[in-house]
Amino acid sequence: MKKIGLIGGTSPESTLLYYENLIDLSREKLPKNVYPEILIYSVNFDFVVKNMREDPRIVAEKFNEILKVFKDSGVGVAALTANTMHLIYDMLDTSIDMVHIVDSVADYSAKKGYKKLVLFGTKRTMESDLYPSKMRRNGIDIVIPSEEDRELINDIIFSITADGVSESLKEKARDVARKYSTLADAIILGCTELPLVLKDSGFEVIDTVEVHARDIFFRAVES
Repeated sequence: MKKIGLIGGTSPESTLLYYENLIDLSREKLPKNVYPEILIYSVNFDFVVKNMREDPRIVAEKFNEILKVFKDSGVGVAALTANTMHLIYDMLDTSIDMVHIVDSVADYSAKKGYKKLVLFGTKRTMESDLYPSKMRRNGIDIVIPSEEDRELINDIIFSITADGVSESLKEKARDVARKYSTLADAIILGCTELPLVLKDSGFEVIDTVEVHARDIFFRAVES
């Protein structure tokens, strides 16, 4: 079983979800009291947010330093615990085995037979080609929310990272999800904070944390 390395803190709330998912999978799939070794490097979220806006190369440099720490520590499988961080994936040293979140979601969606998906996420993720390019290869179309709703979804996400989850945020998220739930097979929760407000809300969604964590787990235990 390979040691797992997670670059977390982007944000802390979603990093906790990754750890919980990996532990739950261990209890479900592995012998009693057997868990993979997991290294979590939680970065300063403020540092990441500021530099992703101003010069993403600075964030990539920091992440490459962390990946070197992982390699030196014997990590065999690594991952970024945020969708938006995958916008700098091509700047990273992937000589260490890394699990790309969009690859995980694309494979999952193809297995489910999805043909059209709505993408929720940070404004930056929704306005990028991160998801559309990979999904097209699997014959899946991506629906992007309107500009007004992209702003609203982005505000919800950053409210979670700043203040945590509240009932008012859950209601705002449900209201915008309701507008798009009939336009596609499911809604991609393409920010790892969104499961906190939209999972188990009655809508057909893809929990990117759950899907990604599952691939990380099996990459580690089956390699």
